[in-house]
Amino acid sequence: MHKIKKNFISFYLGFALKNPLVFSTLAIFASISWPLDLVLMPYLNKVFVDRVSQGGDIYYIVAPLSFLFVFKLVANLLNRTHDYLWITFLVDTQSRIRKFLFKYVHGHSYQYFIDHPSGKLSQRLNEVVRNFENLVGFFMELLIPLSIGMVFTIALTARISYIFALVFVVWFLFEILIAYSLGPKALEAARVHSNRSADLGGAIIDSILNAINVKIFSSPLRELGYIKKKDDAKCEAKKSSMFHSWRIRVVTNVIDSMFFIVFFFMLLYLYKIGRVTLGDFILIYGLYINFGRSMSWMGTRVAYTLESIGIVNNNLNILLEDYSMVNNTKRELEVTKGEIVFENVTVNYGNVKAIENFYLTIKPREKVGIVGASGAGKSSLLSVLMRFFDFEGDIRIDGQSIKMVTQESLRDNISYVTQESMLFSRSILENISYSRRDASKQDVDRSIELANATSFIKALPEGIDTLVGERGITLSGGQRQRVSIARALLKNSKILLMDEATSALDSEAEQAIQESMKNL
Repeated sequence: MHKIKKNFISFYLGFALKNPLVFSTLAIFASISWPLDLVLMPYLNKVFVDRVSQGGDIYYIVAPLSFLFVFKLVANLLNRTHDYLWITFLVDTQSRIRKFLFKYVHGHSYQYFIDHPSGKLSQRLNEVVRNFENLVGFFMELLIPLSIGMVFTIALTARISYIFALVFVVWFLFEILIAYSLGPKALEAARVHSNRSADLGGAIIDSILNAINVKIFSSPLRELGYIKKKDDAKCEAKKSSMFHSWRIRVVTNVIDSMFFIVFFFMLLYLYKIGRVTLGDFILIYGLYINFGRSMSWMGTRVAYTLESIGIVNNNLNILLEDYSMVNNTKRELEVTKGEIVFENVTVNYGNVKAIENFYLTIKPREKVGIVGASGAGKSSLLSVLMRFFDFEGDIRIDGQSIKMVTQESLRDNISYVTQESMLFSRSILENISYSRRDASKQDVDRSIELANATSFIKALPEGIDTLVGERGITLSGGQRQRVSIARALLKNSKILLMDEATSALDSEAEQAIQESMKNL
């Protein structure tokens, strides 16, 4: 399987380059417009002041002023064009990242979703998408333009005095050294904060989803205490992360202030002894002001960028974990009769054996019930048949090992009603037809009838178009089960698995569904 790059640079860059024309145009605009504005404006001011101080013909003075005016218009036009392209590029690229991560996460095994609750995964995915703007913006709109501007600045100041050029170089290197020295601790603090934030988000979602239990046991204060512990841990991690960012900003501010003193007294001294003109003075001072403001901004952005890097890399390592169960072949399962053979099947959950050395043959059109005590492995048996978990031994369908066919083709040929009826927060029709999008109205009605769900659906205000709420909360347990059964029957697979699918039904409804099963 192709390994996904989990480093934020290669990950983001891969998506940015999917629109190479816009990306390269943005990079060019950012590399030209801001450095020119940073450096050329002070230089034009220098030329204008030198000519004014020298006197002479009015046109001699107006020429640089006119060029200054035209340059400002062109710079504004370039900047606004860049902003327009950036909006389109940003939204489109974030959309591609979101859809890719969504699809990739759904490819994980069922065990992955047991280990990583949905609330945490959702928050991690959104953080990766959101921080694309921060990180790519930092490199494209600050670091690269500032570095190019630095080259122009050194070239201009070197024409006046190599000392000033050297000071600019040392200043820039100091800023890099600060980020390199203080960055690792900031990254680690951001990683911890990311995990604590995901824990808190997951706990809040879990508590809200279990609102009925909170009410049953009159425990809102207990829940508040539970959330408070998570929130306190998150706040401590956030403070630590922000403290490391603050420390970087403090150090860079001190460095900036020291270089301001050096620049100011060097300028005064050289101007006093006549080594620099008034125009040179204005040029170097203007370059310092522009460069200093940019360096100060970069120092602030570096702190937040390091935090974002820690968050994104941590989340990518979790979201883009290598799949634990992959298709070893492109061969698709073909079910002709529906014979199922379990041969020496063993299922382990860590050090616990859920099933050991299990043998069973189910003949075509045979209906088999598996009974046993709670925890005996009945659900595990169905889960490995669906390849939600890996197992030892072999399971064959019509002579084809399910390990040697794609997981998608295996599941396409099986209808499965789970022990817990899970519904989407959509209409009843959308939930039932989820198993077969091209199903006709007659097919849907037939599956509803077989699931003994016709009467209760017709009694609902919106009928089959009634929204069932999150996880089907507006329906009773028995109604959810009947919708789940109708969905499985609509799929019309040759193999039907039912895991205590009628446990929430009354005896009359259960008997009616059992009669329907006999006629399948």
